[in-house]
Amino acid sequence: MLKDKIIQLVEQVASDLGYLIYEASVFFSKNKTKIFVKIDNSKVISHEDCQIYSQELGARLKIIDFSLDYLLEISSPGLNRKLKKIEDFNRFKQAPVKIVYGQPERTEVIKGTLLGLTGDKIKIDVQGTKKKISYSEVINANLDY
Repeated sequence: MLKDKIIQLVEQVASDLGYLIYEASVFFSKNKTKIFVKIDNSKVISHEDCQIYSQELGARLKIIDFSLDYLLEISSPGLNRKLKKIEDFNRFKQAPVKIVYGQPERTEVIKGTLLGLTGDKIKIDVQGTKKKISYSEVINANLDY
């Protein structure tokens, strides 16, 4: 229940400050609760963005009934972020990408420049050759800087 309350607060602070939550997790232990948050937006996340978000989240954590000692870690998804949502394949057009696709028993890897998404087909330029992969076949995808 407390974990859900913390995650709701993480999302609310992000919304209020104009960020998106890329990933958030809460781990409880005897000594210290650990809260990890990766924030995102349409621009590059800076150190200042992480600091602003951390200060606001920390202030709001003090307001709720949260008596546990905690460690708060805020970061960006990073250069080699995973592409988690179908929208990411249009958001990161022209970026270098690495995609593992196929069936779990037989996978293939493709590296190239992401050209976007049409319907459920991901378009990639692999050294001048245009390839298409069905989104439903993607096992793992990430930017590959």
